[in-house]
Amino acid sequence: MIDKNTIKDRRNEIAVIRHADSVYRDIDARIKERSEYEQRWFWELLQNAKDSISENQTVQIKIDITDDSLSFSHSGNPFELDDILSLIVQGSSKVDKKKVGRFGTGFMTTYLLSREVEITGSLTNNDGSFSFILNRNAIDNSEFYELQKIANESFDNSIREISYLGESPYQTRFTYFFDDNGKRTAETGLKSVTNLIPYTQLFNNEIASIIINNKGIISEYKKEELHPILVENNSVEVWNITSIVDGNTEFEYNAYLHRGLNFDASILVDIKTSNIVDVSTEGAKLFFTFPLIGTEGIGIPFVINSTFFDPKIERDGIYLNNSEDSDNNKTILKNALSICCPIFLEIIKQEKINNIDKIYNFTDSKEYSWIDLEWFRLMKLEIIKSISSIDCIPYYNNEYFCSFNDLTIPYNINEDLLSKIWNLYSKFINPKIPDIKKLDSWINVAKNMALLHKTDIYSMPAIKSIKDLIRTVEIAEDIDGLTKLLDEKEDSFSFLNILYKIIIEEYSQFPLDKVILLNMKGKFRVAEGMYWDKVDDDTLNQISANFDIDFPTKLISNKINIFATPGIDTLTKTEAVEILRGKLNTLSDKEYQEVEYQISNAKFLKWLIINSDIESIKNLKIINDYKLDTESIVVQPFVKAKHLILTPISFFSKEYPLYSNLIREKDCMHSIYNSILSDDDFRYLDNKGLIHYSPLVVRRESLDLKNIESLLVNPTEIELLKDEEGKLKSPIEFTYSDFAYLTASDGHIYERNSSSKSSMERFRFLFEEAVEKDPFFDDDYHEVYIESLKKTFLFSKTMWLNRARVLPWVIIKNIQPDSEKKFLNVPPNSQNLSDLIKNEDSIMNLLREEKKQKFLSRLGIGVSDLIRNTLPQDEKIDWDRAITNIITSNISPQLVQAIFSDPNIRKEYESRLNQRKLIQRNQDIGAKIEKLFKELIKKYNADGVNIHIDRKPFGSDYILSENSSDLVNESGQREAFEIGNWLIELKATGKEFAYMTELQAKTAVIPNQNYALVVVPLEGDEIDSDLIKSNAKVITNIGTLLHVIHSDYKKIKFQKEGLFQGQNGISVEIEEQSVKFKIDSSIWNNINVLSIEDFVLKNFTYRVEP
Repeated sequence: MIDKNTIKDRRNEIAVIRHADSVYRDIDARIKERSEYEQRWFWELLQNAKDSISENQTVQIKIDITDDSLSFSHSGNPFELDDILSLIVQGSSKVDKKKVGRFGTGFMTTYLLSREVEITGSLTNNDGSFSFILNRNAIDNSEFYELQKIANESFDNSIREISYLGESPYQTRFTYFFDDNGKRTAETGLKSVTNLIPYTQLFNNEIASIIINNKGIISEYKKEELHPILVENNSVEVWNITSIVDGNTEFEYNAYLHRGLNFDASILVDIKTSNIVDVSTEGAKLFFTFPLIGTEGIGIPFVINSTFFDPKIERDGIYLNNSEDSDNNKTILKNALSICCPIFLEIIKQEKINNIDKIYNFTDSKEYSWIDLEWFRLMKLEIIKSISSIDCIPYYNNEYFCSFNDLTIPYNINEDLLSKIWNLYSKFINPKIPDIKKLDSWINVAKNMALLHKTDIYSMPAIKSIKDLIRTVEIAEDIDGLTKLLDEKEDSFSFLNILYKIIIEEYSQFPLDKVILLNMKGKFRVAEGMYWDKVDDDTLNQISANFDIDFPTKLISNKINIFATPGIDTLTKTEAVEILRGKLNTLSDKEYQEVEYQISNAKFLKWLIINSDIESIKNLKIINDYKLDTESIVVQPFVKAKHLILTPISFFSKEYPLYSNLIREKDCMHSIYNSILSDDDFRYLDNKGLIHYSPLVVRRESLDLKNIESLLVNPTEIELLKDEEGKLKSPIEFTYSDFAYLTASDGHIYERNSSSKSSMERFRFLFEEAVEKDPFFDDDYHEVYIESLKKTFLFSKTMWLNRARVLPWVIIKNIQPDSEKKFLNVPPNSQNLSDLIKNEDSIMNLLREEKKQKFLSRLGIGVSDLIRNTLPQDEKIDWDRAITNIITSNISPQLVQAIFSDPNIRKEYESRLNQRKLIQRNQDIGAKIEKLFKELIKKYNADGVNIHIDRKPFGSDYILSENSSDLVNESGQREAFEIGNWLIELKATGKEFAYMTELQAKTAVIPNQNYALVVVPLEGDEIDSDLIKSNAKVITNIGTLLHVIHSDYKKIKFQKEGLFQGQNGISVEIEEQSVKFKIDSSIWNNINVLSIEDFVLKNFTYRVEP
């Protein structure tokens, strides 16, 4: 029977075998999953080093690496016996709850360096030192168990009193002998050391220093606490963390560490670059004092440490799923992010740290089994939302800050286009865009946010792509609107050219449906239906603006660089002209009543003239003037006929005013052309045979028989020019003059003659205007020699004159009693023309002119007959006598003409005639005044006044003028009156003065003589006794008044100026040896001057009756 000790021993042996078997399988599993664990070896060794010390102790770490091995040494406390025995059997020795646990399953990751590890150290209580090989290089669990026993024996046999490591402060050492895989694992683990040692030092005050000697290159990691800072009542520790490599600084960081109630959170800032050190995917984001390798992909922007986390056994994460154990972890993590994100943003702003985007860069988590991904995603979005309104992001030139909500992040997948898009956004006023150097980082932030939102990046509000630029331009509506959006130093057209180029690079062609293409009016339009401007003509563009074809609306601005894209064609000048011509030609007469359309037509015609586009001119409809009766407009192409359309009436009316009254408006271009076309323009059209520049038309052409018949001076000779068939034998080129529309054709000037008044208008034009304007009129006849006939023919060069002679254009009354027509149109003759002009003085006065007489002669009308027919019957007899006397006398016609042509002879004749008329008039007036004056004196005599009046001739000097006249008798003597002993000089005047002759003045100044001047002002009133009695003024002191100036007159050669200026209201006028003393009305209007009644009563007494 087996004893109990045997059973107990076997039970223990089986337990050890089974444990060894489990350890073997765990190690083998890690070997197979090397990539997942090969970063952890350093942290397991570091954790064991920290766990070796007590509270308030520190530990120093040193790693030595050669080509063949890696030694990890530390200055911690010696091994407890249980620790080293547990290490050999690979069991955790964890007793202190504050310690992570020594030599447990985590330590197995160090076997990835090597399955053979030399462990050197000491035991506590000076129980000795040891150094042995722990060999795990077994091919199966049995061998593993045997190797484990060997390791136990080796440990036992190696114990001695003297330290294997001498006096070194590092009395614990683990040495791993590499194979190829182990060497690679060492290198991989060391890479994570650089990223995570700074955080490890921050979260573990017990670790004093770490030295790594990598094949002679010594790296040392140190830390130093600086002054803390306060951020919104939150204290933030600031640490200086330095890596020294061979005496040189590899990096130097400022670490900002906030310690919460149950967490620590930190960011590292490179002092040299002021950049936040990137927590790459290779670095753990969560720490449980030491990095939880495996949390690299959880997608938070900084490292969080908490000893309150409930980590996974594998130390590769914390439970964030739906298990009961995860609630605490979720709360800690959310609080850490919620509290520290605003703190770190403010620190970055205050300290002017560069890449603030790192704090916003939450990413979607990898699909870890221990994370509730949906909860984590929503939590991240909540954190992002809470910090998106904080104004902390420097934009553009880093002078101002905005929130993430206000940030604009230009974006395009093409890097070259991206920089161009950014450049466009930088041109806006106060652009809230990141610096171009940081743009990629912000794009990455937006991409990650889009993933969290489960949408594409273009849906993120901050992201602005080419589409957003397009939309901005659409909203601007025009170039002015765009300019208001841009910085004042930016050029809007340059902006658009860059934008259009980017759009084409992005989409391969220009979008036709977007309202972004700038037209010539500065408006944005859809590209469909727009054209590149090959017209390049402001005039055509202006003309088109009045129509729906408005070129400036459809033409792309000339300030836009031409680019090739389907759907946008080029509009050439030829096409533009054709479009405009078609539009102008399709406008109705009613539409052409609009002034803007009239102007457009005229401007277009001028443009065609300037550009010599004769074919387009020929096909352009022209506006005729208004129809006066309907106030409408006629639009028609240029007339192709003998009589072409005329220039506007307003163009030639000044030179041809009479013709202007005869021509129809429809036969003339509209007056609008006169305000736009120049004289040269009208001449151009005339030269091209499209219009008549002037009413007077000079033609050179091959004459047909009809024209020859009109122009031949001897019409009977036309038969000589015809052949047997009645055709013209030889062509005759001839130049003659005519007036447009001066024919009897339908609607022409002679055909529209319906009254004596209209006949008069036509005659006046021919008589006064045509003969003066036509240069051919003075030299009307021209000889044409016909070689084939060996004969000279005489032609008239004035077609209009020959037509005026033969056409029936004079309206007369129809004397035929049975005719229905009251009036007839007949050719001109002396009788019907005299009936027309007999009351026209202006025409009668022109009959003496040679040209006018020649004109009448060409009409076959004698001037004398014409004039004679205009006179009344009695005057006809007088003129017949006068003409008979002239003709029957020996006076030649030339002498008669010379007499009437000499102005001096006519003047003398007219002077004598006027003198006779004045004498006759004054005799009539004088007789009347004398009669009335005598009657007045006799009345006084009858009333008892001793007075009488006698008429007395007084020399032959007298004054006859329109202003003042003396009384002259039939013998040509001036007459005065004697009233008693008074000599009375009677003057009648219609002016403010009266004249006296030299003899009258001389008589007046004779001393002791009663001489009075009586002035009768004639004011248009009927002359009667009351007029004389009330108006006549008697100047009894005229001699006295004349005395001084008469004396001066004697000295006229010496005092001429004084005479002319006058004295006492009397001055002297000398004209052609005639001397007149001018008596001003101020004298007889003086209050001291006597009326007739006062004069009589003062100077004559009443008779004393017996």
